[in-house]
Amino acid sequence: MLPKGLLGVDVFFVISGYLMTGMILREVDAGSFSFSRFYYRRAKRLLPACYSTLLVVTLVGYVAMTREQWPEYLRELVASLTFTANFELAAHVNYFTGDARNSPLLHIWSLSLEEQYYLVLPAALVLVAWQYRSWLLATGAALSFAVCVWLASGYPIPGVTLSLGTREQLAFYMLPARAWELLLGSLCGLVMLRHPSFRCPGLLKYCALAAMFFTFVIGADTIHPRTDAAIATLATCVILLGSGGWLVRNWLTSVVAIIGDWSYSLYLVHWPLLSFGYQLFAGEVPGYATAIMVLASVGLAWAQYRYVETPFRKIQWPIPRFAWLRIAAGALAVVAFAAPAMILLEATPPPFAEALQPNRGLALDCQSHPGRSDACATSLEPAVAVWGDSYAMQLVSGLAADGNPLIQLTRSACAPIIGVSTVNASASLPEAVECEKFNRRALDDIVRSRSIRAVVISSTFNPLISDDDVLVDGKRRRYYSDSPERLEATVRAISAAGKTPMLVAPMPAFGFDVALCNVRQLEGLPVLGRRSCSPGPAEIPASERQLIDILRRVSNATGARLYRAELVLCSDRCRTRVGSNLIYRDPHHLSRWGSSYVIPRLGITRDIAALPSVPATPPK
Repeated sequence: MLPKGLLGVDVFFVISGYLMTGMILREVDAGSFSFSRFYYRRAKRLLPACYSTLLVVTLVGYVAMTREQWPEYLRELVASLTFTANFELAAHVNYFTGDARNSPLLHIWSLSLEEQYYLVLPAALVLVAWQYRSWLLATGAALSFAVCVWLASGYPIPGVTLSLGTREQLAFYMLPARAWELLLGSLCGLVMLRHPSFRCPGLLKYCALAAMFFTFVIGADTIHPRTDAAIATLATCVILLGSGGWLVRNWLTSVVAIIGDWSYSLYLVHWPLLSFGYQLFAGEVPGYATAIMVLASVGLAWAQYRYVETPFRKIQWPIPRFAWLRIAAGALAVVAFAAPAMILLEATPPPFAEALQPNRGLALDCQSHPGRSDACATSLEPAVAVWGDSYAMQLVSGLAADGNPLIQLTRSACAPIIGVSTVNASASLPEAVECEKFNRRALDDIVRSRSIRAVVISSTFNPLISDDDVLVDGKRRRYYSDSPERLEATVRAISAAGKTPMLVAPMPAFGFDVALCNVRQLEGLPVLGRRSCSPGPAEIPASERQLIDILRRVSNATGARLYRAELVLCSDRCRTRVGSNLIYRDPHHLSRWGSSYVIPRLGITRDIAALPSVPATPPK
């Protein structure tokens, strides 16, 4: 599978806009366009295969999904049936995180967005005079692209507080930020309808194909949708414009054409297979299993095309209400298959739902307003500051449970290193700028505090080992080798202020989702590829060992105490749960119970208690 295969959706949007606009305008120009006939044809084309997929996925879910996954699945199922899946996913699922692989219906967002586009396009084309249609499509595309770049780049919207996902999620999932791709396809369809003899040079088409291949394999941007989406979309437009005689006909193009016929069913079935594979293996799927699932998806796509799509497409149902009754009956059948799960969830809530909730520390508000909310401190005179990203948040509940008066100074994807922040898919450039500001403010608060005696520092420490871009003192750089020295300087600044720095290494990760593995075993569901959810220390990745070596050097150079969870959790095997109590809530983070379990064993509370009780005097 290609590294940036998700760009296939961008290509699909352009092709869809091209084909549907051409069809609509031909009927409009001929005076034969009918809204009811248009939506009837869309329903007959899309819904049978969609309902068939949803039925099968729901049935498989009874043996593949944990009870904790069903509430989210049911929300996504209803959203899929109502073509609002992109709204649901924008609010709850980050496409680029591991959590997305637990959503078997994740891919339906693009179908929902496409259908929302076709609720607007026909009316716009019918109501706007023909001489203004190209201006309408071009202007809409330009405005939508501007919205997309603004949101995807993470820039704030003045005076607007978002409640439906992050800016980046809105850019990825929502129609206003994605319509430009469909609109460009529509514009191409309009051009070819007005100028059917238009020819685009074959060499230019081959260049466009090469550019598209580049974006799928290497890419030019870490943020999506943005530069890579624009390249892939424009390349698709170049390929669509003009006749198709430029491409040499051979067996390969014939195979591509056949798979193109199956593409809708292939789109529907491929992701649920991959998602269920991830769940059954509780993590990364082995190469052989991935190959089997890819072949299975092609076989299932052919079967669905042959036995569902084609027969329903040939049926000549009358357009009036009886056709829509059949469609409603199909939707109700899907809901009926999910009804037992709904009834069970109503009767007995999932046993591990609370344990798997995000562990953000003292309050959700601490994520939105880090260090600036009364809810983010347990005392007016905190003795302990917890500083870092989500890896620091997870320690707060355990430290607070031991009675330590503390303040939480945490921000997601923001390593506590002064002057250095990461720029990647999870942290845009504006967020990296805010991270720098936050860290300087956090250090200033720590230094000025008369009550803080200890500073617990924890993070992924991504800038220390990652090859992501970094922001160094406000300047973006491709690589920065002095990040360990910057962390060392940060720790020395804490010590110089009379505080005791305490470095906490990340929780050991093992290349699979230990929380999902444990829940599956406790609920009696299969976990393929492993007998135990307690891995050996040898399964800790080399990158984490490299990070531990860097933190050890910083500790030795500064005198800061270093705490390592693998030393207290691992012997011949690494403990990931105690009885039915989960230590981890996902592959990397502690549950609240896990935090209370690990903190005392690390010795942090003991060392804090041994510190002098007299508050440190801030430097003059």
